[in-house]
Amino acid sequence: MDGIMNTWQTLAVDPLSGVLTGIQSVVGNYAIAIVLFTIGIRLLMVPLTLKQIRSQRKMQLIQPELEAMRRKFKGDRQATSEATMKLYKERGVNPVAGCLPALVQLPILLALYGGILTLSSRGLLNEQFLWFNLAREDSTIQLVGEAAPTEPVDVVIATTGLPSPLQASLGVSFTQTAPNFRFRTDVVDAGTAIDALNKGAVTAIVLDEQVDASKLPNGTNATRLVQAAAFLVERDRLVTRLSQSQVVGILRGEITNWAQVSDANGSIVLHGLRDDFGSRALVQRLLLNEGEAIGVPIREHESRDDYLNAIREDPNALGLSMPMRADDVRMVNIEARGATRAFPPIGDVLSDGQYPLARDIYVYWGDANGEAETYVRDWWLSGQGQEAAQAAGFTRVPPSYDFFGSGGFYISVLALLAGGFQFIQARMMQSVGATGQAATMNRVMQFMPLIVVVFAWTFQAGLVLYWVISSIIAIIQQYFTTGTGKLIPAHWSLARDVMGEHNAKVAQAASADLETKTSSVDEESRPRRPRRRRRRRRGG
Repeated sequence: MDGIMNTWQTLAVDPLSGVLTGIQSVVGNYAIAIVLFTIGIRLLMVPLTLKQIRSQRKMQLIQPELEAMRRKFKGDRQATSEATMKLYKERGVNPVAGCLPALVQLPILLALYGGILTLSSRGLLNEQFLWFNLAREDSTIQLVGEAAPTEPVDVVIATTGLPSPLQASLGVSFTQTAPNFRFRTDVVDAGTAIDALNKGAVTAIVLDEQVDASKLPNGTNATRLVQAAAFLVERDRLVTRLSQSQVVGILRGEITNWAQVSDANGSIVLHGLRDDFGSRALVQRLLLNEGEAIGVPIREHESRDDYLNAIREDPNALGLSMPMRADDVRMVNIEARGATRAFPPIGDVLSDGQYPLARDIYVYWGDANGEAETYVRDWWLSGQGQEAAQAAGFTRVPPSYDFFGSGGFYISVLALLAGGFQFIQARMMQSVGATGQAATMNRVMQFMPLIVVVFAWTFQAGLVLYWVISSIIAIIQQYFTTGTGKLIPAHWSLARDVMGEHNAKVAQAASADLETKTSSVDEESRPRRPRRRRRRRRGG
């Protein structure tokens, strides 16, 4: 899967990002670059669009014959299908041709989505255009909560140890929706960190020990996090618990076979995630001597799925990572020194401090001064911040629950515009008096605007802008090629029914041809007067 994603990134996303960046370097604005890119794509798709329109016309022309065919072969699906395909072939109709523009646009949309995420991660797409920011969802009308500010904001976190996966996870998770926020981590001692928080020089501090509230500024929020490491095995593995001494023996290479710790047999093979340095550092810190590294090789995997699949498929696998839950994989209970019971790394156990491969850290978030600091603090205190910490192996104790998160609930005007233009386009594509498959397609198209609004509500505004411009161009093309369809009443001056006009011309031509044939038949069938024969006079 990772290989496919990397190939897609290389062959589709990166080239498209380069095209947008190239256009932006000329016009000086990413919004205008997206508009010009959309126009270019629509122009390249004109041949496919015309093919789609011709296919729609042919399909509408043969609808009466298709209906008659269905009545004739009612109940016989095979006969109906064979007759339909024969009619398609005779009339030169290709039903798939109507789907070509949509099939071509889908990979473009996916690549554009990846390109916008790529540009956002580099901080290049943080531009205000009209009322929205290209790199974020359009939250024009805020109903509940506060919208994220759009100006660049620096978030400084001071820590007493080396930056852990926690700070990285917070920065990545938060900037996916608010790329104008820049996270930075400073490594200092505890006294310096507390002093910086009191002076307002940092946004938050991460400490290994709990601090008395009197030493912190008023309004500071204290959060306890528990970082834990877990050992994972395949569900049917004949081991349910390990003692601390057994874990130490495995990490040092002193215990190498499952028979030494369980009723199973086979060489123990350690597996882990390539980027999960936090779990390894934690077990080294808690179980091994200072400066001692893990003494056995670890088979590293690029993704969570690859890691879990390796544990499922390798009967001798022992995974070392943050706590995870997955089908056919379970976490081994760990028994602390001097204890008689082993515990799993779950929330209640971590809260009570009974799981030995864990440590407490404390995050102190300063009192918010200003809109930007309030927003990022609310995000940290919400379920979204909790999920970001959990993704790095840090469990919040006690857990936090919320409904809307830091962004609250809002109305996206850009999403409504996308849905509105999609509604206009869908109505224009519906033919008046359609029957059979065309009528079914009309009913299906009624749901498209709602689907577009739902997706556009949560996507970055840059992607929704592409869809809006693309829909406007499609509406203009639709008006001049097929007409207004069911969009407006037929008696309005703006109403156009190109298909109806075409059918009327066909009917008029057929009527004229019939009249010509009728007049010629009448002429031939009219009784003729017999011709008199002249008698020759005989000369005398």
